[in-house]
Amino acid sequence: MFDRIVVGLDGSKLAEQVLPHAEAFASRYGGRLVLLRAVGISPIRALGGAVVAPAGPGPLLDPTPHLQEELLQATNYLTTLADRLQTQGLIVEQLTPNGHPADAILEAARDGSNFIALTTHGHTGLVRAVLGSIVADVVRRATCPVLVVRASEATSG
Repeated sequence: MFDRIVVGLDGSKLAEQVLPHAEAFASRYGGRLVLLRAVGISPIRALGGAVVAPAGPGPLLDPTPHLQEELLQATNYLTTLADRLQTQGLIVEQLTPNGHPADAILEAARDGSNFIALTTHGHTGLVRAVLGSIVADVVRRATCPVLVVRASEATSG
């Protein structure tokens, strides 16, 4: 039923709160977990590729100058999670696509997934207006079921 579950992560403990739910589905239905963390797109880039100029003299501040470092960090992060999940007998795949997180999650889901699992950070007001909502974008555009877990600061450890 749920043989390939895409789990969108951003590297935060809050985002990891969806893992127990995804693990339960994968265990129960023999599914594969696809852990995904998109790289290369900062919130500023996600607004349309803008490059921000600092207030004073100096070079332009490019929010993504260290893509290789970001990719290595994302890979190490997912490997740590995957190792833990595999010790529980789960089949785990890792993806670190370059691009906007919502687009990356949806693209991964198009490759034979039938379930997406995400955590919402619950941003509202100006933060949501500026950063947008990756979860809302995924829910709106997904062609498969999406499980959304509301993150709780109290349990993020």
